[in-house]
Amino acid sequence: MRSPRIPLTLLAAGGLAVAGASAPGATAAGWSAAPSVDASTVRLGAAAVADDGTATIVTNAESGIVVRTRAGSGGAWKVHRIPGRSTPQFGGDLAVGPGGAVLVIRPAAVSGVDADGNTATAKTVEVDVRATADGPWKHLSIPAPQFYSEGVAAAFDPTGGWQLAYERLPGKLGGDPVHVVTQHLDAAGNPDAPEQDLGRGNVGPLTDRTLQVDATGRAVLATAEDTPDQRSNVHVRPHGGTFGPPLPFGPAKTFFRDFGVRTSSAGRTVVAGDTGDGTGAVASGLAGADPGTAVTAVDGNFVGVFDGAPVGTDLAASVWTTDREDDCGASGRACKGRGGGLVSRVLAPSGLRPAARLARAGVQAPAITPLSGGRALVAWEQLGATGSRSTWHARIVGPTGRISPLSAPARAGSQGGASGVVRSAGRWALTAWPSGSGKQQRIRVAIRRF
Repeated sequence: MRSPRIPLTLLAAGGLAVAGASAPGATAAGWSAAPSVDASTVRLGAAAVADDGTATIVTNAESGIVVRTRAGSGGAWKVHRIPGRSTPQFGGDLAVGPGGAVLVIRPAAVSGVDADGNTATAKTVEVDVRATADGPWKHLSIPAPQFYSEGVAAAFDPTGGWQLAYERLPGKLGGDPVHVVTQHLDAAGNPDAPEQDLGRGNVGPLTDRTLQVDATGRAVLATAEDTPDQRSNVHVRPHGGTFGPPLPFGPAKTFFRDFGVRTSSAGRTVVAGDTGDGTGAVASGLAGADPGTAVTAVDGNFVGVFDGAPVGTDLAASVWTTDREDDCGASGRACKGRGGGLVSRVLAPSGLRPAARLARAGVQAPAITPLSGGRALVAWEQLGATGSRSTWHARIVGPTGRISPLSAPARAGSQGGASGVVRSAGRWALTAWPSGSGKQQRIRVAIRRF
């Protein structure tokens, strides 16, 4: 039985503006600010943007969860309140689609701990879903005895509906291993296929997106099993079908702490992950092939992955933090207590290409989110050489590993070390972060079309 995970929250780089050579397709307009939200009594739980620019943020408080959506054309937030007691941390997942489609999945409540000290929660997975911006909300409770709070994932299915994944203990608490269960819903939130038990494993982890559905309706889910077997698997479901047998990812008895999955319109899936001890792996499956059967080892800790296939390349790109000597010095002193460097790695058919450096020592809370054209937006906090005030940075990384600069000054009014999110869909990207303190605290959101 695993110990509780601590989510690695993604930090946003707000107030970005193009500087120098901009990436292909980028606009010079920069980021536009959405109306800020009073956060004196709530927390930022999740945020996302759809490929039509519709923005969604989720806040949580003891009185319940609030979902706010805003069209890409601008205007005020549209508010929906989900009643019921919430936990201090959101602990759920958010999936969005164009036209204001939203799904929020979360555990019901924390109820205790098992014999190993793991958090055990209530007996339902709670789902709230809306198909359109003006449509009705539907609430769904899925029985999940001895459900774990951190083990949920959701993805919008462009061919219609939503794909869910969650954890369930088939036996008594502290006994049988955790299983992964999947469920597909139609656009309105009604189950349109039976649940499927994928066997032993854990949903997540939380660093990057581990459940994806591509434009053809093909779903890919990465799971990891923190047991003596320590298996890491990739599960693939064709459109309208069921998930097939698990595809092993990485060497036997290797538990990948963090995973990332990306699917592309070219029919390819890229998977990457790390073990938490400075080593990782990346694999890609071209159209008609499945990922996970052959992997390439990578030195570093995984941040995120994206795919160059949409622009006709055979490249899979990923971003990693590293404590290499040229980033941290021979003694490693430059990275101690400050974080390592940040590099981009490209996997070509001929093998792994030399790393392209985004930043040297001092990288904190890096985040990556894919953009159109096989590109990705990478944002991170950079600590000064003596632990001085941090600054915020962002870059565009292309499918060949080419790095294009973006300026990213310190976020106005942001809290030092406060968590936020960075998300994207198609040509749109969104950042959200808390600012201020006490009764003056706000959640600020910026949106941009690249």
